[in-house]
Amino acid sequence: MKRSNELDNEYLENQMKRMDSYIVGGNNPAGEKIVKIYAKGDEFLVYDIAAPSPIESLRVLIDTRDEVDMEPVKLFDQVKDEFDKFKSVMNKTGADSSYKHRAANAISIAIYGDTEKARNILINIQNEIISEFQDRLTGRISYFGGAVGLVLFFQLFQ
Repeated sequence: MKRSNELDNEYLENQMKRMDSYIVGGNNPAGEKIVKIYAKGDEFLVYDIAAPSPIESLRVLIDTRDEVDMEPVKLFDQVKDEFDKFKSVMNKTGADSSYKHRAANAISIAIYGDTEKARNILINIQNEIISEFQDRLTGRISYFGGAVGLVLFFQLFQ
């Protein structure tokens, strides 16, 4: 029977191999193809899989160096609600993927211990996405209104 220290070393070696195996073009534990990695640490990975929408594609994987250490998972859970809201806002507004890099940074900050800062970053990103969407929508409405106005003007004086 192996001693606890030997088991810990074996788990750590396997964990390091698992984390090294997560590369672009490789597969995650569910067999889905990894298409982009936004953040990678010793115990976590924030990445995209090939999926039809941003809400389904952005994933977080936590694989701790110590088999019984649940602290990184608990820290992520503290910001998971804001992370899910971020993904929803991205999906609803069609925001570009540049925001995913910032969200991945926020997740990294949370897993390293500063959950309040991470939560604030995720909220700020959501607000920026919504503001950008509203600006785009206002621009489209203005353009459409101007076009309709010109058509009506020419129809009236024709």
